[in-house]
Parts: sequence; C-alpha cells; structure tokens
Amino acid sequence: MDVDLTDLRLFVRTADECNISRAAEHQHLSLAAASARIKSLEAQSGLSLLYREARGVRLTPPGEAFLFHARGVLRQAEQLRADLQEYGGGLRGHRSQQLIVRRLPAGGAARRCGDEFDSERQAQRA
Repeated sequence: MDVDLTDLRLFVRTADECNISRAAEHQHLSLAAASARIKSLEAQSGLSLLYREARGVRLTPPGEAFLFHARGVLRQAEQLRADLQEYGGGLRGHRSQQLIVRRLPAGGAARRCGDEFDSERQAQRA
C-alpha cells in the first residue's frame, strides 16, 4: 500500500470523530479531498474500511485493524521525529560518532551500505 502520514492522520481522526467532514476540517482538507483519500485507502486495501451512514461513519472490522496499525505507525513516526530532533540539538551527535567508529570492521575499511544487512539475512536463511 502507498500510504502517507496525512492519510493515516485523516483516517485516525475520522475514526475518532465518526465523521469525515470534521476529520477533514481538522486536517485542513476539503471534504472532497478527504473522502478521496479514504476511498484511495479502501481501493488499495481492496476492503471497505468504513460503514458510511446518514449521521457519520463507523469502522468495519478491517477498518478497526487498519486503525490499530495506523495509530502504531503514527506513534513510530512521532518517536522518529523526537529522536532525530535530539541530533539536531546536539544532544546525541558525539555518541553517534562513537557508535559508528565501533561498528567499522577490523582494519578500518568502511562497508557498503546494506552489506551487514545482507550478511545477516544470509545467516538467517542458513
């Protein structure tokens, strides 16, 4: 699925408000744009995520699962932002440089990005 954080925030707000219009307003989107984004999520998943009713919306069972994961991804994105902000403030810069030096292979030669991951993946397959 090709989902961005705006889609996830919109979906979570829609679930919280039980209303696409209010969720759109909170996310500074037009109702048409918000509705299109939610329909795109449903099209990509191949499932209906919301029951649309006269007085709002309710989550379908797949919508409840999507909501659970959307909240998790948004928490992780916020944690990533907070962690990186510490680097920007100089709180972690020195420590990260020490970590990089310790991870260099013996002999000091730098490894290509992904080499370590490939080695771990091959070890798991064996």
